[in-house]
Amino acid sequence: MHSLTEALTRSHEERLVAGGARRADVQQALRDTRQQMAVRRGARLEETVALRRACAEDAAARRAGVASTLADFGRARTEMAASQRSALAQATADRQADVRGLAASAQQALRDIHTARSASAAALHAELGRGREDLAQRVGAFLDDTRAARTARAAEQRQALRQGHAALAVPRASLQIAVATILEGFHTARQALAQDLAASQQTWHRFAHTMQARRAGVASNFPAPRMEAAPVMAEAAETAQVAAEQPTPPETAEGEATPAAGEEATFASPRVASEDTIFSYLADHPDGVRLAELQEHFGTSRQRLTQILYRLSEENRARKDDERGLYFAT
Repeated sequence: MHSLTEALTRSHEERLVAGGARRADVQQALRDTRQQMAVRRGARLEETVALRRACAEDAAARRAGVASTLADFGRARTEMAASQRSALAQATADRQADVRGLAASAQQALRDIHTARSASAAALHAELGRGREDLAQRVGAFLDDTRAARTARAAEQRQALRQGHAALAVPRASLQIAVATILEGFHTARQALAQDLAASQQTWHRFAHTMQARRAGVASNFPAPRMEAAPVMAEAAETAQVAAEQPTPPETAEGEATPAAGEEATFASPRVASEDTIFSYLADHPDGVRLAELQEHFGTSRQRLTQILYRLSEENRARKDDERGLYFAT
């Protein structure tokens, strides 16, 4: 323990001696550094003074050079401006002379054009006058020939119509009776077909209602079928008979025969737009009917016809071909 204490004491003393030596070295280094910094500061001050003196001399030289350059530039600009003013004045004078010459040439050309146009207009006016008179004469002659030909053709047509009416006076009555008989049979067959289609539709509805009731598990209460009497078209024959007893229709002023009073009643058909009439019209045209044709035939708006056709489609009595836009009876 004693030896350890002595060793620690010696070590402490050695460290104190070493620390004193290092402190002395550091102080000496600080003194040397301050001396060097003082020397460098003096040198830098001398260099700064010399640099300021050189910059002042250089600035003076630059100012003198710039002043000289500006003076030279001013003299050159003055000379150039004088030269440009002289050249511009000369060019302006030359252009004014050219413009005066062009104006004189243009005025002379305009006078020549006006003179030539006046002469040409006078000649053209005279030629147009002669052409107008010639055209008027030709048109008058053409109209006279046309009027004469039309009068002769009208007389021939009146004569031919009189002969045709005289030849058709006897067969017309029998033809009207035959047509009325055919129409009566056709309408009777069409009404029978409509009743058959209505019965088929009623059967289909009854079947659909029964199947729906069976699926729902309830009793079917479908109403009893309602039978409607078909209209009789017997008036057609009577109307045709009355038309047959009418005299030969008189001729108009142009030679055309006016229709007899019974003809319109004989060939007229009911055009009331309803489901049955539209269905009958579609059945009469198996090739299909367009909506515009139905509108023209029944004289009804497109909206009402569309609603009726929609109801017929719902009842499976009509269908539409969307590609061709045609309606068919089913």
